[in-house]
Amino acid sequence: MLCLALAVLLGGTATSQAGLKIIRTPEGGTGGTPPPNVSGGGDIITIFNQAADYWEMAFPDPNQDWTVEFTYGWGAVGDGDVNPDRALSAQFTLQTAGGDPLRVQSGLIRFLNDGSVGWFADPTPATNSAYSFVQPEGGLAPFFREPRDLYLNNGIVFQNPINPDAANHLDLLTIAMHEIGHRLGLLQSPPDFESPPDIEITDAVSPRNRLSIRQFPSVKDILAIASISQFDRPVLSPYLELIVRGLVLPPGNKQTLLTRLQQSREHLAAGNPVAARNMLSAFINQIEANPGRRLNQDQIDGLVSMAQLRMDAIDETEVADAESVE
Repeated sequence: MLCLALAVLLGGTATSQAGLKIIRTPEGGTGGTPPPNVSGGGDIITIFNQAADYWEMAFPDPNQDWTVEFTYGWGAVGDGDVNPDRALSAQFTLQTAGGDPLRVQSGLIRFLNDGSVGWFADPTPATNSAYSFVQPEGGLAPFFREPRDLYLNNGIVFQNPINPDAANHLDLLTIAMHEIGHRLGLLQSPPDFESPPDIEITDAVSPRNRLSIRQFPSVKDILAIASISQFDRPVLSPYLELIVRGLVLPPGNKQTLLTRLQQSREHLAAGNPVAARNMLSAFINQIEANPGRRLNQDQIDGLVSMAQLRMDAIDETEVADAESVE
């Protein structure tokens, strides 16, 4: 069973952190020829790098080395042999796998460029400003670290595009995160991986061809990949600040929430877990008060759950440190 001594950290890029390191190589140096109908004005290199950065945020433990290399670009994809009734918008081809635990080591990711998919290439993929609404979609699920049900996000979905280029188009960033996520462990074959028995792998990282949305990995996806690849310090709430920035709230309320999250990280980095936990508790209280009456219940539940996961991580890290001293 996976031992989750969690770290409350924010991830960086492949050049600035240990833990998961995704080496990204655009095919042919440029990433290939984009389709004629791609909208938005963004480029595949910037977008793929952002997708890889988001996954690295979930697995930053400097004490565990996990390196995977992806070549990526525009090109032709297969005909959907695994799911013949479902047209493929992107495809992964395994190049090498190995090690203990068995992991993908390198592969090729291609995004269909024949014009049959209406892609949205976001020129500012790190901001999510193309969408006006964010919803942590989730529900109660068995959480195997202890015998309880916990509200876990099944995906973080940005909706209602305000950038007309994103409307009725497939988000390239979402599909890049989808492909990377599967290739970090959520594969069927080859190589074979086994997910933990208490975690049902949803389509949170597999939105396929849902138009007009941007979707992020879920807690379940991160947990499953951690278990499959024996990575025992995942961050289960790496996108909490990202969600808060996307909320429709009075500016003062939003800034207060972000400040509390920032101060919690700073207190933890300074070796003061009590103060870090207090800031998260204040964050939870503010969310539950529903500032400006702008949040729906799913948003409240999702944000509270992710903040609670950070508090749990502080508690578990303290226990692990105490045991190591003994």
